[in-house]
Amino acid sequence: MRRIITYVIFVSGLLLLIRYGGYYQEEMRILEGKTFKILPYTFYSFIYPVIVGLYLALPEFINRLRRVGKLHVNWIKISIIGIPTLLINSSLILYYFTPLDMNPVIKWIVSPHGYDMIGRSLLGAVFGYTILGSISKKSEEMYSKNKKIDFNGL
Repeated sequence: MRRIITYVIFVSGLLLLIRYGGYYQEEMRILEGKTFKILPYTFYSFIYPVIVGLYLALPEFINRLRRVGKLHVNWIKISIIGIPTLLINSSLILYYFTPLDMNPVIKWIVSPHGYDMIGRSLLGAVFGYTILGSISKKSEEMYSKNKKIDFNGL
């Protein structure tokens, strides 16, 4: 019964996050049209998918933190999956607000031939999920230096 209640709370939170996130996104788009300032909407379109990805990874992350051991970060996973998805998700910010707008890779990502807003949003969610998914706990036995190796069983 406890597990069912946990799932219902998680799905309710996800539905609220999506509902109010979409509402706030529309408000930001309207504000952008009225004030001609693209900065708030651009930052929102960068941050919101990452928050959704973090939320999706949260139950598994909490279960991993309950285990015994030392925290371990999988830097290879962050390097191979996290950094490229972060760069593609933040490509609009890099294009409009940094000198990297002249970079041909950034231009291609932002262009119609690259990723559209949905693609960048999905990759932002992948980035958020990857960040929490890269943190785990390793047991203390793996870190002890004074392990005795038993060669009698060979």
